[in-house]
Amino acid sequence: TAFTPLPAGTYDLEVRLAGSATVVLPLPGIRLERGRIYTFYAKGLVGGTGAQALGAGAILNYPGFGYFSGSQAVEAAASDVGMAGEAL
Repeated sequence: TAFTPLPAGTYDLEVRLAGSATVVLPLPGIRLERGRIYTFYAKGLVGGTGAQALGAGAILNYPGFGYFSGSQAVEAAASDVGMAGEAL
């Protein structure tokens, strides 16, 4: 999938159940910085617990290093979805 350019700012993102409008994981207050390239992903199971709990994360892609080389992963558990860390 190609990257979608967005202006810098704070966004409320949502992970939705495939093929529906059902939000299974709200991600409020995600700050995107100018000139950065992000890859967001969801992991785990809806209704999962422990290691299988639904969560989300982001990879900060560094231009010139490819999509994953030189990337910094940022994780967020379903119970801690603020994701307002320095990489976001």
